[in-house]
Amino acid sequence: MAEDTWSWREKPILEALASKEDSGGPTMSWELATSVDLTEDDFKRGLRALYESGFIAGDSLVAEDFILGGVRLTERGRRAVGQWPSQDLASELVQLLGRMVDSEPDSDQKGRLKRLQTAVTGVGTDLLAKVISELLTRGLP
Repeated sequence: MAEDTWSWREKPILEALASKEDSGGPTMSWELATSVDLTEDDFKRGLRALYESGFIAGDSLVAEDFILGGVRLTERGRRAVGQWPSQDLASELVQLLGRMVDSEPDSDQKGRLKRLQTAVTGVGTDLLAKVISELLTRGLP
């Protein structure tokens, strides 16, 4: 079985890029490399995997070393680091309700949130996705 590299290699690169983008200006891959705690080889492997999978975009400057200029997050990359909402809004709503239940100090409110989460989960993600889509299509007041 292949090793899971997402949590220790690719995700930290995406998060570092998101942070750099927020501070403005174009990003070179070697600038990004100094922001993560990875070996040079692991960084290049992770950067290539992210680029080839559509999480990042950039202009190839040195192909053999995989150096990119103007590195930036794509829509897929932004979703992966939580900057943009998931395409699966139904699942995201259920998860949000779960986090709200966990953090709610008031027992009455917590009970209401639990009941809402149970009801939303019971509806099923297909129907819930349809309802959310309809709301977004109409526009919220």
